[in-house]
Parts: sequence; C-alpha cells; structure tokens
Amino acid sequence: MSVTTEEIKEIAVRVSLGMSKNQILDYVIKSHVTADRQLKQVFLEIENRSHQYEKMLLDEKKGIVRLRKVKEEAEKLKAEGAEQYDIDLAEIEVEDAMLDMEMWHRRKGQAQYELNVFIDYIKEKGYTKDQLEEAVEWNAEREREYWIARLGKQAALDIMANGRVGIGNMDSIAMMKQEDQVGILDVASQYACLMKISMDKIQGKTEKYFQAYAESPDVQVPTFHGVEDNLNIPLLDKIRDELNAQKALQSTDQSEEQ
Repeated sequence: MSVTTEEIKEIAVRVSLGMSKNQILDYVIKSHVTADRQLKQVFLEIENRSHQYEKMLLDEKKGIVRLRKVKEEAEKLKAEGAEQYDIDLAEIEVEDAMLDMEMWHRRKGQAQYELNVFIDYIKEKGYTKDQLEEAVEWNAEREREYWIARLGKQAALDIMANGRVGIGNMDSIAMMKQEDQVGILDVASQYACLMKISMDKIQGKTEKYFQAYAESPDVQVPTFHGVEDNLNIPLLDKIRDELNAQKALQSTDQSEEQ
C-alpha cells in the first residue's frame, strides 16, 4: 500500500531542522584545536542555548494564552449570534494559534536535544566541578598554545591550497613573539607535509583505476550523487568494476587456451 499525501506531510514535519550530534561534535566543538578552547565553546553553546530554550518556553506560554483567548472570542461570537464572517475569522485565528503551538513544540524539542548534546559532552569527558570552574578562567599559557595551534592549522591549509601562507594569516603570525612564530610555522609544516604524504598514499591505492580511465575513450563527469553508498565516487566504482571484469575475462581466455 502506497503512502498517502497526508502521511507524507505528517512525517515530513517531524524532520529535524537543527543540528545533529555529529554536526555539533565535529563542526562546533572541534572547530577549535585545543581541549581548553573546545570546552569554552561548549560553555558558550550551553549558555546561549539555555537562554534560547527559556525564551521558547515563554513563547509557548504566550501561545497557550493566545489560543485560549481566541477560542473564547470565537465561542462568544457564536453565542452572541454575530455575523458569520466574524465567526469564520475568529475560527481561523484559533487554527492559526494551534499551528503556532505545534511549531513551538517541535522547536522546543530540537532545542532541548541540542542542549543535551553539549551537556552530555561534558559529562562523558568526566570533568570534575573543580576542573570546570578552572576552565572558565582564562589561562595565559593555554591561550598561547591555542593560538599557535590555530594559526598553525590555518597556515597549513594555506600551504596545501596555495603553496604558501596567505597574507592574512602571515600578518597575524607576524604579531606573535619570535618563538611562537617558529612554533606556528613548525606546526603548519608538519601538518602540510604529513597530509601530502597521506594524500599520495591514498592516491596510490587507486592510481591504476585513474590510469585506466585516462587511457579509455570514455568521457564522464564524476558526481557525488550516491557517494554515501560506500563512500566512493560512483565513477571510480564503475571504472574499477569494468577493469576487474576485463581481468576476469582475460583470465578465462588464458585458461581456455591452455
């Protein structure tokens, strides 16, 4: 039995419009390169999301009062024998208020989910109360380590993309102490060099398929559509399958000749 339009709409409104746990862990918390700054980011997110959640609760309370008010107004108009269009408009206001309530309910659930992800992060790390209170304060040495690591990362990405450190990052690096500048460039060099070697190794594993495609007369544009099936570009899978099929056929022919 096929799904109905109403069933599709009912299911669709349940989709989360917020952030997933993976998104929060990998792109919010880990946007910082040191544990100290990651924890401070978590504190900031908890503070902001707690405020947003409390505001949502207030908006929900307002919505409940509004719904009750428009319902009473609609009933009053009916009891007084008011014009039908006035009654119709009042009932539309009731429907509108109910839609708002459904929306606030969904948003509240998502906000609570995201808030819990950040709170659970701290709990799962096993921080003590003393450690958390210490982390709230700024520590000069940890800040120094953070900026060396962060600018080192940014410089490394510049090197990988452009072959040199960009003007913006170089300007920031030049403001640092001499020994810190050396530390930043050392981190950048380490990352860029190690990543290049890793990329070469990864490419080496698939080089024969790239070569086979380069020698073939086919011209196809690679696409990311379907990459989630096995985390490969689909065109590479097609080339691999064709090459393996050719090898299998050649092996069969050789066996028959023998």
